[in-house]
Amino acid sequence: MKEQTFPPQNRLHFSWQYQRFYKNAETQVLRLRICTVFRLKNSGEGARLGMSIKTNQGSVVRNRLKRQIRELFRHQKGSLGDFDYNVVVSQKGPMSPDFPARIVEALRVNWLEGKYVASRH
Repeated sequence: MKEQTFPPQNRLHFSWQYQRFYKNAETQVLRLRICTVFRLKNSGEGARLGMSIKTNQGSVVRNRLKRQIRELFRHQKGSLGDFDYNVVVSQKGPMSPDFPARIVEALRVNWLEGKYVASRH
């Protein structure tokens, strides 16, 4: 049952960990139509996940989306290497009921083989 968890060492917790994505010239970016994924090499801690979810749809929809992204990450973290990931979702206006599923599908298809580009700092 242990492999079914999402332990604290697989998460980003502090604001300085998120700020590194925006300040570091080595950050790689994957821009998808409905979200953006930042990744940055870490010092061998394995894949870690952070999320910045901004929506005016309320906590139920936002938390459902976060749970689904965490579940996908948990299944793929062995293949994601020693990177810190920050998934940014900024949805203005109404969100369709299938929006969380569309984001998870876009990440599932693109996370591993997506075309990450160097960010411009």
